[in-house]
Amino acid sequence: MPNDLRPQAAFGIKIGYFMKRTPNRSSSAKRPRRVLIATAWHEVDHLVGIARYAREKGWILQSVSPGQKEENMLKPGEVDGVICQLHGGFQEYTRRVNALRVPQVELSHFNPRARLPHVEPDFVEAGRMVAKHFLENEFRHILFLGPVWETTEENTYYRGMAGALAKRAPDVTLQLACWDGPDDDPAGLPGLHEFADASSAESRRRLIAIVRELPKPIAAFSCSTEHAVELHDAALALGLSMPGELAIVTWMNHQSMSALTDIPLSSLIIDYERQAYEAAAVLDRMMEGETVGDVEIRVSCSHLEIRERSNARAGSDPVVTQALSTIARHLSDPDLSVKRIVDAVGHSRTHLYRCFQKHVDMSVAAYIKQERLNAAKKLLVETSRPINVIARECGYSSSLILSRTLKRDAGMTPRDYRRERGEGEV
Repeated sequence: MPNDLRPQAAFGIKIGYFMKRTPNRSSSAKRPRRVLIATAWHEVDHLVGIARYAREKGWILQSVSPGQKEENMLKPGEVDGVICQLHGGFQEYTRRVNALRVPQVELSHFNPRARLPHVEPDFVEAGRMVAKHFLENEFRHILFLGPVWETTEENTYYRGMAGALAKRAPDVTLQLACWDGPDDDPAGLPGLHEFADASSAESRRRLIAIVRELPKPIAAFSCSTEHAVELHDAALALGLSMPGELAIVTWMNHQSMSALTDIPLSSLIIDYERQAYEAAAVLDRMMEGETVGDVEIRVSCSHLEIRERSNARAGSDPVVTQALSTIARHLSDPDLSVKRIVDAVGHSRTHLYRCFQKHVDMSVAAYIKQERLNAAKKLLVETSRPINVIARECGYSSSLILSRTLKRDAGMTPRDYRRERGEGEV
């Protein structure tokens, strides 16, 4: 979403390279397709997804940005299609892209240009994921932290959360903490609290005041990683236990940002590579002559990375909280052991075992095995990383150990599991 979107690293840099032809490319084409990537901003994974599709189809890619001079733009007849991510702030740039008069696909829902298909992540589905997670952890009060426009647009996290809660748990209280200024506030939204969208002392004071007056325990979802960290700090300032009294889930571009707090934040991660790959597929159909029209195509490409800051099972016992934190931080280490966790929590093995059985309903060793396998399954389904890399990232000493573990659990090898359930390359 826009609060964390990164601008292009350098305007005016062209990326022009020939993608190796494959037998899949249409035999009717006289030359390789030339596709333009025209963005005001993008995620790195957008480029990865487009490039992956281009390799399969033998496209030539070129990138342009608002900083380029008009004479450096491709002219009509020099390009076959465009993948865009634009918005109203770049009117002249958008005009020049439109003047190419070729099929275009838009990645951004901030640029409602007529007659263009928009291929977007399904943010409503992502919001439902967060609501489901909170309900499974038995929270009855939920806070949504985000910009006001989230409450008015159709394809947003807020719409997904609010819809899921209204359908599945009408007795749950949904509170709002929004920014954008009082002039933009929608009418009739219950539980609306306003604060400034700025990293200022006043913004932090207002957020502390909001958290102080909210009912507890409460689960919060933040559209902004920066505000999620401020929310975390507000809870610390008020002496609230996390996740017992306040559970936090945030949206972020990269999992490494979960380390911005002392215990990792749970995060909703959007697969922008898949979004861009699907957009390229739509453009390919259009370049082949198919009429797509002004449609919104929502791509299911989200997953929820659950960490300690929203896992309510840990909230009632500080020993379990510290143990889960140690496991999460060192899951990729194949030498992670129960003894190491016992040393970290400063209690006996017997006491740790009893606490874990009471609050997590399994042993420490079983929990580590479960977390490693769950992490490996997600990476197999949602990425195209090599299996030996996934094994290493999840704490397995070899891909053979991962293969044996998955075979016992799911009855198939990692390669078969990925082929049956995943989107990544085998």
